[in-house]
Amino acid sequence: MASLDEKKGIDVGQTYRNVNSCKEFLVSIAAVERKKIEHNLRDAKFCTIMSDGSTDVSVIENEIVYVHFALKGKIHCYFLGLIECEHANAEGIFDAIFKAVDFEDIPKSEMYNKIIAFAGDGASVNTGEINGVISHFRRNINSNILMIKCVSHRIELAFKDAMKSSTLYNKIFDMLGQLFKFYHNSPKQMAGLKSAAEACKKSLRHPTRVGGTRWVGHVLTALKNLLIGYKVFITHLEQVASVRSQSSAQSKAKFFLKLLKSKDVITFAHFLIDVLTVISSMSMALQKRGTCVYEVHRQLELTATNLRKLETRPGLELRKIMDCDEFHGVSFSQLTGDTSTSQMPKVISALIVCIQKRFSDIDAGIFKCTTVVQLDSWPSDYQEATEFGDEAVSAVLDYYHDNLAAQNIETSLVEIEWTQLKHLLCENHTVKEMDWIKINELYHSQCSNILAVFDLMLSLPAGTSECERGFSQMAIVKSKYRNRLHSTTMTLLMTVDLH
Repeated sequence: MASLDEKKGIDVGQTYRNVNSCKEFLVSIAAVERKKIEHNLRDAKFCTIMSDGSTDVSVIENEIVYVHFALKGKIHCYFLGLIECEHANAEGIFDAIFKAVDFEDIPKSEMYNKIIAFAGDGASVNTGEINGVISHFRRNINSNILMIKCVSHRIELAFKDAMKSSTLYNKIFDMLGQLFKFYHNSPKQMAGLKSAAEACKKSLRHPTRVGGTRWVGHVLTALKNLLIGYKVFITHLEQVASVRSQSSAQSKAKFFLKLLKSKDVITFAHFLIDVLTVISSMSMALQKRGTCVYEVHRQLELTATNLRKLETRPGLELRKIMDCDEFHGVSFSQLTGDTSTSQMPKVISALIVCIQKRFSDIDAGIFKCTTVVQLDSWPSDYQEATEFGDEAVSAVLDYYHDNLAAQNIETSLVEIEWTQLKHLLCENHTVKEMDWIKINELYHSQCSNILAVFDLMLSLPAGTSECERGFSQMAIVKSKYRNRLHSTTMTLLMTVDLH
């Protein structure tokens, strides 16, 4: 800003060209953004607190806190703070969360009345019924507060559970990890791989790591890179293996070649890409900002359908390799294929069962009731919609009766307005083309109480993916060269960056 003023011919001197003035600007900008968040949250009737923990570059345990809420059908998701945890137990996390949720113009009691759920990962420190973070929420705020376990974490855990019994998957997973280290830790091998790519006239595909916070996505990327660069890897590994020496690189190259020339391994790798594409598609769809619980139902149905299709017929990638005795011009050394063929249906069946097990709570209670928010599922004709969603609305009304009453919602009118809203939408509009923002604009004055109930259901997020994105921003801001930044300063910087 000072440089811009100088270009305009204004002499700004050194007043604003120092660290202290920069901090003043930062505090002021962050305060304005915080006020905007507070203003929107004050108008909202319900919200969910989302949090996750991570250790930064200074080896300090931090809790990142977001708030998710709906206001007249529009979903908001805001960063509230990065708080240093004194203790990484449930009590310490709970205290850190409410340091971030402390607002100047929203009294604590009013804020407590808005909170309807807590979203975190599935760690026992969050989910423990006796001493978990959710138990502190229920004891100190409201016994009806729901625990929302992050959907993305569940998907990955379900996949991991299903693959435990697959020997081929474990072989491939270990091979990918070792192949990454083989090249990543050796400039000599990486240079040899580059030369092999030039000799084959192929683009260089670096092996990528498996594991990490998005390890399903990492495995998919690693498999794709391996198969696309298959010819290059084989060429280089054969060169390493042919050298007369007793080096560890030679023995590793022979080990990799044995696996990579096995038809079972390559066939199963193609099959895994088909499966992981389905799983990753669901995960990515539910990682979008502002994704709500009601959207999980549709994604679960689509995922189960696509997985069952892979049970009965081969997927796109598997069809490329099924009847082949070579891949990219490299002949297979093992041509049976029996092991991979027998494991594939077992893997699909196990994966479907594991997903159902991990998401069993989604098809019960309040979470099941949120399906009524999905406008695509509404009947097009009012005669068919007369009883549609009645049980769901009644269940939400009964469960959250005290929260609704605390927000001055006429609970006695909710079910009456629900019938009225269905009539207005079905008779005057194509419901599937509507959205909740537009519905609020048109009918908020007539159906304010039932629309507040729908705001409540829209205030239930699908998970904590936004927290993970916040940690990515934290790693950018607090690097090893800026490792002395305090959590208060980090909150200011991230508030400006994220909003």
